[in-house]
Amino acid sequence: MRARSGAATAPKLANWLVVRKSHPTDDGRVNNNLAPFQWLLGQWHGDARGEPGVGHQLRRYELVLRGEFIMGTNRTVWTPKPGTSESEVHEDLSFISYDRAAGQFVMHVFYVERFVAEYVCEPQTDPDEWVFTAARVQNGPAGMRSRETVARRGDQFDSRFELAMAGKDFTLYTHERLVRGSDA
Repeated sequence: MRARSGAATAPKLANWLVVRKSHPTDDGRVNNNLAPFQWLLGQWHGDARGEPGVGHQLRRYELVLRGEFIMGTNRTVWTPKPGTSESEVHEDLSFISYDRAAGQFVMHVFYVERFVAEYVCEPQTDPDEWVFTAARVQNGPAGMRSRETVARRGDQFDSRFELAMAGKDFTLYTHERLVRGSDA
């Protein structure tokens, strides 16, 4: 068997490489397929309600890696439940990207509880709402699924997080209503 020379494989490799200049513009606009999510960029805060109780959430979204991805950070502090003195604190880190081959948005989320989910954006029925569904949740019980719906509602950001166990329908776990700006 003969080894292939680098010169013979270079043209094939070149066919796989796509060189793109994709940087955020000087005024911070996204100049690639992530433009529909430009409205998310910046800091958001507001009330959170759901299974953990009542809390306050702070989120921040920013362009990373030359504008190719949107990174989100989320921190929610839940009011202590009766009989406990400490607040539950939830944190997660998300990355929104565009899968060119599939022609759809994808969101990877890493949770402080050690769950990891790859969400795929469902086709839109409302131009101001995006539904991301994860068919499986890494480190979760077998068959666990999750869904996050993010919606632009005027100057507010609405988020619904739902969970479904094996063979069950989605049920609401948390709901947040956020406004733009720093936490007061």
